[in-house]
Amino acid sequence: MLQLIAGQRKVLHIGSVPHEVAAKIDCLPGIVHLGWKEARHIFDSHDDINGEDMMLLTFAVEKGQYYRDPKRPECLSVVYYSCITGRPYILALKRVGPGELWISTYHHTNPKKVKQRQAKWPLLSRHR
Repeated sequence: MLQLIAGQRKVLHIGSVPHEVAAKIDCLPGIVHLGWKEARHIFDSHDDINGEDMMLLTFAVEKGQYYRDPKRPECLSVVYYSCITGRPYILALKRVGPGELWISTYHHTNPKKVKQRQAKWPLLSRHR
């Protein structure tokens, strides 16, 4: 992760979305990548995100609650509550090719905003 943020790596494989989600959006095997530009964007745009938060990305992909984003048909939104602090995060994934998704943003949120978004977004998969 540090090499990615420093620009020494271009891409980091984060994990895969749950099989049921990948199948519902016709994106098998659903591999999730983080590019160095997106990592820089996350750090530059969200001052409250630190290295420890970035290390939770794998858990967010693996254990988050998946929603279809009605405004962006090629995107998924993931709500993840930290297993350490209980704090909620929003992770946005964009489908860019057959079987692959890229992280477009990742940030902290609050329970009120989560409830507002959950009311608007169709649920694809619950927490695991």
